[in-house]
Amino acid sequence: MAKKHVFVSYVREDEAEVGRLVNDLTARGETVWWDQMLLPGQPWDHHIQLAIRESFAAIVCLSPSSVARVRSGQFRELAMLQERVTGYSQLASYLFPVRLAQCEVPYYRLTGQLSLDQIEYTDLFPEERRAVNLDRLIQGLARAPERPTTARRS
Repeated sequence: MAKKHVFVSYVREDEAEVGRLVNDLTARGETVWWDQMLLPGQPWDHHIQLAIRESFAAIVCLSPSSVARVRSGQFRELAMLQERVTGYSQLASYLFPVRLAQCEVPYYRLTGQLSLDQIEYTDLFPEERRAVNLDRLIQGLARAPERPTTARRS
């Protein structure tokens, strides 16, 4: 099955900023899945697992809110993403940390040799750097090994 979208992981406090990111990615031709696409009555755990399985890339949104959390659905998503990352070469681009505001990229072990804080991240702040850094994120997504050739319009 072809991988068909970018999966976006975030914490609820960052929903507005993540919505802006999703809109920006979509406007640039990316197909994005985030939990706001779930409909009432759908089992969210099943659909999140399916969305991760069908993703060619995953963006992990980080902020002071996300790194301060002790419990979060984002930790569960990271555990699911960990399984996907384990199947890739360390040189492959699948996981993309994105900082929404100034914060530490947390240590989170993904494989025996790779943790989240060892992956180059993108900052979507300050506002005057946002467009340039968003373009760099798009360039990174273009390098995802399972990216479908029709994933992005020219």
